[in-house]
Amino acid sequence: MKVLVIGNGAREHVLCENFNSSNKVSKVFVAPGNGGTSECAVNLSIDSDDISGLLSFAKSNRIDLTVVGPEIPLSLGIVDVFEENGLNIFGPSKSASQIESSKLFAKNLMVEIGVPTADFCVVEDYEQVDIDTFGFGPPYVIKADGLAAGKGVAIADTFAEASSLLRSHLVDKTFGSASEKVIVERFLSGREISVFGFVDGSRVSSLTAACDYKKICDGNKGENTGGMGGYSPPEATLWNKNIENWVRDNVMQPVVDELRNRRMPYKGILYAGLIKTEDGLKVLEFNCRFGDPEAQLIIPRIENDLIDIMNDVVSEKIKTNSVNWNPETSVGVVVVSKGYPNEYEVGYEIKGVDLLDDKVQVFHAGTTLNMTEKENLLQTSGGRVLTVVSKDKDVNLARDNVYRNISRINFNGATFRHDIALLN
Repeated sequence: MKVLVIGNGAREHVLCENFNSSNKVSKVFVAPGNGGTSECAVNLSIDSDDISGLLSFAKSNRIDLTVVGPEIPLSLGIVDVFEENGLNIFGPSKSASQIESSKLFAKNLMVEIGVPTADFCVVEDYEQVDIDTFGFGPPYVIKADGLAAGKGVAIADTFAEASSLLRSHLVDKTFGSASEKVIVERFLSGREISVFGFVDGSRVSSLTAACDYKKICDGNKGENTGGMGGYSPPEATLWNKNIENWVRDNVMQPVVDELRNRRMPYKGILYAGLIKTEDGLKVLEFNCRFGDPEAQLIIPRIENDLIDIMNDVVSEKIKTNSVNWNPETSVGVVVVSKGYPNEYEVGYEIKGVDLLDDKVQVFHAGTTLNMTEKENLLQTSGGRVLTVVSKDKDVNLARDNVYRNISRINFNGATFRHDIALLN
């Protein structure tokens, strides 16, 4: 079968690698892809939000399955368009993907069906904000309602800071239409985990989890990023069979049931961000796709053929035992351009990716191949450039593998955190 992957990040690279290794896949295309995907797929000059261009390619090339990586095309309704044209596609519909594209939709859904989450209020008019607006004290979590490329969330320690952030959202329009409404949540303290399950509209597969690191600097300091690395599965105090069953029964299945009842059945990968507080697990957010860097951690742990799993989702045949998760631990560290997540330069040659040990994989994100007369130069083209991943029998071995090899990769300004998966 022929597969089309949509997106250009490390998440899409790991998907392409997986599909390319399946004996059921004859050809993999990726739109638009990156410098790494060109080694395991055919890169296409079609942007991931060009729905009509993607549809035309899929139809003319008789693509058997399209897999959507990023959230933007899902929020634009690519699944609806493809299904209307009789094409198989992995991902939720536009209406179901609101669980990520609108934080207010997700919060209201959780409250209605009793999924535990933080107290919150909604702010639409900055002029109406005063000290009594929120109904709870600081710290406050300020979230743009819509999609903001992972940068729409900030923590305010005081009312003055919260007011300033709300002005940025509602008056200065820093995030455009994404922050026409702003969610203000009560801050929750604890360890966070990301939980993933395959959903076919009514049933949920076995679940797995990962821990990611969002801050740019060691010690969880500095600005939020799209993700600087992580590990999967978490330690037993955060993730075990009892916790998996609790999340299935109290989070995943109730959400899937409610969306089906609303006639917007959810199909695809469902990603719940949870936090373990003194009062138990609570949901921080939902995402409607594989995370990044989480995809680079959990996809190498899938023991079944991922194509079979995705086809089961599309044909509504998922079962609890449809996915077998390898118990070994994956650790991944993201290498970024100097200056990320703010301004950074691109176009630097990347060296050393061919010098890594067999147990280490590199998944490309912000890379491109620059064709010259003599050779193809791998160069930086984005903020998050590479994810270096290793899977081993325990977290320390996997972590040692990554850090022993990551220093062999070099480009001007290459930066990474040194404390990923360093467990206390």
